[in-house]
Amino acid sequence: MGILKIHNITKNFDGLRALDDVSFIVEENSISALIGPNGAGKTTLFNIITGFHKADAGAVYIDGIAVNGLKPYQISNIGRGVSRTFQELKLFEEMSVLDNVLVAIKYNLGHDIFSAFFRRFAFKREEKVHRKKAMELLEYVRLAEKAEQKASELSYGQRKLLEITRTIATEGKLLLLDEPVAGVHPKMIGQVIGLIKSIRDDFNRTIFFIEHNMDVVMSISENIVVLNHGEKIAEGPPQEIQKNSKVIEAYLLGGASHAA
Repeated sequence: MGILKIHNITKNFDGLRALDDVSFIVEENSISALIGPNGAGKTTLFNIITGFHKADAGAVYIDGIAVNGLKPYQISNIGRGVSRTFQELKLFEEMSVLDNVLVAIKYNLGHDIFSAFFRRFAFKREEKVHRKKAMELLEYVRLAEKAEQKASELSYGQRKLLEITRTIATEGKLLLLDEPVAGVHPKMIGQVIGLIKSIRDDFNRTIFFIEHNMDVVMSISENIVVLNHGEKIAEGPPQEIQKNSKVIEAYLLGGASHAA
């Protein structure tokens, strides 16, 4: 059945159809990509999956559970958990790198994102355990030496790594990554690619990501879903997508560098 099932999803905005009867399945423990030109409906679909938008028709199932109508914080705890990054970074810029990860750990324990921060001052005993876990995660993504710096002091690529680290910290089994290498210096892209692969293998996570960098998509994806004008026009492994005439016409020859 898959960990994520999209069933006949349709969404309109002011009379414009953003998604039109979209269906597909993301298999558990896979790395899958969602691609398409500007306005294809990719981020809209992510927003529907995570409860930021409500579909006009169709259903989203996570671990076999329908999540239609649930709020984002409820969906994040559905099944074995869902975590997400955004196109625009959502870090606590004036907090330390370590505290950003600690907030995610506390949030995973059932505290809302703001009380999670304030609780860290009240529970020193549990803080030692959480700090150890946070430092292990930062070591894993090669940010341990930056632990006490403010998030705002990191390079853009390092901030991307930090945001991905927070998704690991929440322990969700389904990770939705919105353009994980967008804006990242070319020298760091390989590090992000390696991290995505290792998260799947080392933490037994399912990765579903939006990305405009075709080299990244083709190098790590096992399955690719292609949207164009809100419709699914293709789905399959990279070698099939590369040769698909509809994809070539709508996307690959239409300016992959401008996709969003």
